[in-house]
Amino acid sequence: PHIWNPMRERPPRPAPRLPARWRPPRGSRLAWTPSCGGGSRAPGARWAPSGQPPWSVRWWSAAPRWGQALHRPQGSRQMPTASGLHLPRSCRRASLFGHWKAAIPTADELRAYSEAAKVVGAKAWSREAVAWVREEVRGAGPAAPRDAPRLLDVGSSHGAFLGAPRLECVALDLAPAHPEVWEADFLRLPIVDGLGTQIRTEGRALLAVGACSFDVVILSLVLSFLPTPALRRAMLDRARQCLSAEGSLFVVEKAALAAPGPAGEAQRRAFQEGLEAAGFEARRYAALGRLAGGRRPHAHAWRLAPSVAPRPHAG
Repeated sequence: PHIWNPMRERPPRPAPRLPARWRPPRGSRLAWTPSCGGGSRAPGARWAPSGQPPWSVRWWSAAPRWGQALHRPQGSRQMPTASGLHLPRSCRRASLFGHWKAAIPTADELRAYSEAAKVVGAKAWSREAVAWVREEVRGAGPAAPRDAPRLLDVGSSHGAFLGAPRLECVALDLAPAHPEVWEADFLRLPIVDGLGTQIRTEGRALLAVGACSFDVVILSLVLSFLPTPALRRAMLDRARQCLSAEGSLFVVEKAALAAPGPAGEAQRRAFQEGLEAAGFEARRYAALGRLAGGRRPHAHAWRLAPSVAPRPHAG
């Protein structure tokens, strides 16, 4: 057997072991993401502060059901963005959409999701994003708007745009946290030609919406819940089907989409190019909210308009 010689060889590295409070349930699958300043092995990199793991750990139940992000530091290392709709690992959220075709969430999991959505909706940066979208909607309507522009809020949860003056809002979510939000999976929702401004419902479930019947579609913190660029492109394609010719699409994502600095700026531009490849033209961009003493934004927001035919998606 090989005998380790301390004079000539480095000591063997022990296998990484998570503290008990970060350990996932037995039978789960792990995904490791190097954290900024924590897991990076670049020269000069420092380990994470005491009490925080140097790696961002995500686990998904082998069932599979709703996943949980046990630790996700701000500004973790980014992934390549050559195909546009790729997102950094720190921006992806473990969710039902990771296995949206097969997973059936339990009542407890849906309740936990609804409660978490209320917390996010109460944060200052989230309220600022809602206010920015409302202000943009006032100037983004069609040339001959209706008495109240029609708005489709996908992933609404707590109904941030319900009750807004001079705005007809249809809000939907997988697990609504508001009694006026319809329950529906937008990736499966029928978009029907000839339905006009009517919607089909049954109880609290939204069964169908009309094609080209909305002046505004909002995807706020939605695309980052989807695990692949193909599903994000499918979400954008369906949003485009719902929009009128002069409508507007609003996309809001958290700051993890792009870290500060030139690399983050390039990643944000690549993501915007992915949005435009789906047949949209970016009309306005805004950095919303502030973190770290006001040095960097907490959310990215776009207002886009349907333009040319979408380009084929490479996946």
